[in-house]
Order: sequence, then C-alpha cells, then structure tokens
Amino acid sequence: MQIVNVRPFDGPMSARGFRCVAKFAVDVTADFRVFDWQLIETPSGTHQAYAPAGKSTPQIIAMSPDARRDIARRAAEILKRETNDHTRH
Repeated sequence: MQIVNVRPFDGPMSARGFRCVAKFAVDVTADFRVFDWQLIETPSGTHQAYAPAGKSTPQIIAMSPDARRDIARRAAEILKRETNDHTRH
C-alpha cells in the first residue's frame, strides 16, 4: 500500500475543532487506487484518515482501525515532509 498525490488543503475548522489539512489517494495495489481521502487534524494535534464517502451511503470502504491509523500516519509524514521542502525553497 502506498500513499500518493498528497496535496495540502486548508479546510475550515469544524465547531469541534477538526480540520481537513490534506487530500490524497491510496494505492492499495499497483492495479487499485482509491481517490479523495482526507487527512483530518484533530483538536489534540493527531491525524485521522477518512476514506471517500459514497453518494448514497457515508461509508463505501471498510478497514481495520490499525490500517486507518497507518494510512493517517503515512499521509501526515508525507505532508510534513513536502511542506518542509516547499518552505525551504
């Protein structure tokens, strides 16, 4: 699994203090990519990954909590690295 196309996103803060800070895609395999994930920054500063929602249902992808945490961790690391690279130039 690979996290690809991480793009910073300056989403509005929710009433509870959550904010979308990036959008990205996940290559599950070389032949299978899922677009439109969101990296959400929580009020405590941690990150959560949210898979895209469907048109008729809010959940179209199921995964274990460990997989979701791993995706969020990887996406946050890439976002931090790319943000640091852009601020140096």
